[in-house]
Formats: sequence, structure tokens, C-alpha cells
Amino acid sequence: MFGKGLSIRERFDMIRFDYVDKTRLAKGQRYRDRLTYDGDWENNLFRFLTMVMPRLTRDLPVPFVLEGVQRVDDTPMHKLLREAMTNMIIHADFMAEGILKVEKRDDGYLFSNPGTLKLPVEEIYRGGVSAARNPHIQDLLRMIGYGDNSGTGFPEMVEVWGNAWGEKPVLNERYELQIVELSFGGMNREEGNPPVNPENLPVNPENLPVNLGELDKQILMEMMAKPMLTYAQLATLVGRTRETIRIHIKSLKEKGLITRVGSDKDGHWQVVRNED
Repeated sequence: MFGKGLSIRERFDMIRFDYVDKTRLAKGQRYRDRLTYDGDWENNLFRFLTMVMPRLTRDLPVPFVLEGVQRVDDTPMHKLLREAMTNMIIHADFMAEGILKVEKRDDGYLFSNPGTLKLPVEEIYRGGVSAARNPHIQDLLRMIGYGDNSGTGFPEMVEVWGNAWGEKPVLNERYELQIVELSFGGMNREEGNPPVNPENLPVNPENLPVNLGELDKQILMEMMAKPMLTYAQLATLVGRTRETIRIHIKSLKEKGLITRVGSDKDGHWQVVRNED
């Protein structure tokens, strides 16, 4: 959950983590963003979870709702994605060979984990509860605010997604491959969640300069998705320290990829427009 990636892979050498963003691809593109083993982040479950969730939810619409004087940014769709992510982790068979995989697609999302279902699919749709394959990890996730309804929230996910997009999530056990897949389809991302990037900005890491490392690409993608991010917010999103972010931002500025808008105190960094 929190260990060093190398030590984890020595013990669980058949399992991998993988996140892929396949939304709004141009012809010939394979993905807009990817998070996998690349040496730029500590490969444990906690880091994977906290780096993937902002990527999954960053273009979800958030209506202006107040609780007292505080704005509420947590919508049913945010909760649905947290529940799906949590269930994928706590029910995965980490002793089996496979990939803990998350895909963001134009029509929805796919969550896939190695293992098999403990209950028939029909019973799960009715709200049947089965014990988590990884109960200690489940407890840890609950401590950090994930999985309050893990194991019991499937009917709620069905209702939330159906109300939003008129489709029922598909739970599929591929027994011959020892894989469980949960897919959410029918989403119209172009109409429901318009892209946040200006048309003349790079829209995926493959369009960025080839000499950039993965962390630099992640920082630029976050800046394009959410302008005016602070050092602390960027550090949280990409799973690094603020000092590391400062170093990389300095490098990106020297390469002419970002520029400072406003004063050092009140301004923010902005990705330089690609005039080509």
C-alpha cells in the first residue's frame, strides 16, 4: 500500500498498475496521458490511487453548491469513480498475473483487475455483498476517505450512471483470463464535458517535445487542465514534493514551455501557446 515500488515488485512480481487516457485522440494517437512503471513515481497502491483519481475527475462538471459558506465539489459522479476505483483495488488478486488497469475513454471508463468474482453477477447487481479479497487494504482506504460503501455500492453506481447517461454499467467476469472488468459506457464527452484545453495547445503528451520527461509532461498536462494551480496543488496531483515541482517548473520556463502571468505573489504559470 505504502511501500517502495522495487520491494513491492520483488514480492508481487506478476502484478502491474496502468492508467491510460484515450479521450479525444487524433488520428494515429494511442493515448493522451499514461501512468505506468516509468521510474518517475513510487509504484505503490496509494500513489497510484492518488495520481489517477485527479486525472479521472478533472473534466467532470461541478455545479456551484454551497454547504454553509463552503463550496461542495464532490458530486455523485466523483463518488461513483471513487467507488469503482476502490472496488477494483480491494477485490484484486495480487497473487495472480495481471494488470490493475484504468482507462478513460470518450464514452466512459473501464476498470479491470486480476481475479474472479465471489458472487454471481446477477446478485451483485441486486446489491449482494461479498467480503473484500484484501480486507486490510480496504481498512486503510477507508481511513483516507475511500470506500465507505465498498462492496455494497454497486446498485448506487448503476443508478448514478444510468441517470447521467442512460446506460447500465457492465460487470464482466472473463473467467478464462482470470480478469474482472467494470465498464461505464454511453457517455458523450464532447457534449457533456467539453475539453478544457484551448485548441492551439498541445492536447496529449505525444505532441509535447520529445526531450521532455514524463514528470514534465504531467506538469504541463495539469497546467493545461487547471490553470492557476499552486506549487502545492501540482505536487499533490503528480505525487511529488513542492521543491521537486519548483525545480521542474524552472526547467520548463527555461525551455520556453511556460511563462509567468502576473506578479510572483499573485500571478500564475501558463503553458505557452503552440503557434505551429
